[in-house]
Amino acid sequence: MSNPNVGDALAAQDLSVAETAGLRASGLAANQIVRARRPPFDPDNPPEFPVFPQPVFLPPPLPISQAPRLVSIQPGQVTPGLQNVVVTGVNLPTILPYNYSVLDGSGAPSPFFQILSAVGTSDMVTLGLAISPLTPGGTYVLQAQNNGLTGSIQFVIVSGVTGIAVQPSTIQAGAQSVLTVTGSNLPPYPQGYSIVGATPIAAGISILSFPPPNPNSVSLLVNIPQGTPGGNYQLLVLGLRGAPLQILSAAPAVPRVDSVQPFEIVVGVRTTLSIRGVNLPSSSYFIAGFGPIQADFFPRSLADDRTNAVVDVTVKLDQFIPNAAYSLFAVGGGQGAPVLLIRGAF
Repeated sequence: MSNPNVGDALAAQDLSVAETAGLRASGLAANQIVRARRPPFDPDNPPEFPVFPQPVFLPPPLPISQAPRLVSIQPGQVTPGLQNVVVTGVNLPTILPYNYSVLDGSGAPSPFFQILSAVGTSDMVTLGLAISPLTPGGTYVLQAQNNGLTGSIQFVIVSGVTGIAVQPSTIQAGAQSVLTVTGSNLPPYPQGYSIVGATPIAAGISILSFPPPNPNSVSLLVNIPQGTPGGNYQLLVLGLRGAPLQILSAAPAVPRVDSVQPFEIVVGVRTTLSIRGVNLPSSSYFIAGFGPIQADFFPRSLADDRTNAVVDVTVKLDQFIPNAAYSLFAVGGGQGAPVLLIRGAF
């Protein structure tokens, strides 16, 4: 038998606190009471549930353009060598020199430039450039890159070495000569100069004076090897441009004997001699007076400057005039030094 209060409770639209207590007293379970307090479902008037807004995920804001804008470059005309240029603009990259490059007229990176440094701020940067002396003159483009965006500005390379002349224009082989080279944009290192004829000459070249910057004159100390054939040559700058240079063949080095110690040479006895003179050979000597004397010479030492030689000599037993005037000569020489040949005890 059903409890009539239960049916009333299930049909109720709203229950007061007292009615709820009464339902409990009648033995209804808690879930039944909850259902009793819930209004019946009306399909024509469904209950309204709160609508919570869904979170909206927006993409991050697009960055303001960071494209570099190059306004000026000073100086606008640059010569080959190590140079600094000052670039002004907006959003200029700093610190990292590889954010800058130099393009030639075709828009390709030029192999004649190297960016060594980039120091400054986003509106002014000083660039250190290494520009090859072989760089052709003309207009180039400095390009800056920042966040994948680029900006550029033009500048001019003044043509490299021009107007080469050399004085004196004639030098001697086998001797050192000082050459004065004039022109424009001359390289500041001796490797930039060479002397060529049919083939290059292995000349020793060093720089004596070099007034910076962008010199128009340089003094070179040139040492042409002895034995270099005489003729017409060229002094080249950077292997490209040059001036005519004539080299005279070296005169044969004539040996000269100034003195011999000891002065006395015992015939038939090996004697050590110290010879002083100029352009001395190591062992090519002879003794002569009224006629040549047969003698054997053996080298011992020769000074680097060929002014002092030490040799052993053995004068062979032969007919000679005692106490006669004899001299020791170097082969090919024009002057000898007196010696005295004496007979030993035999």
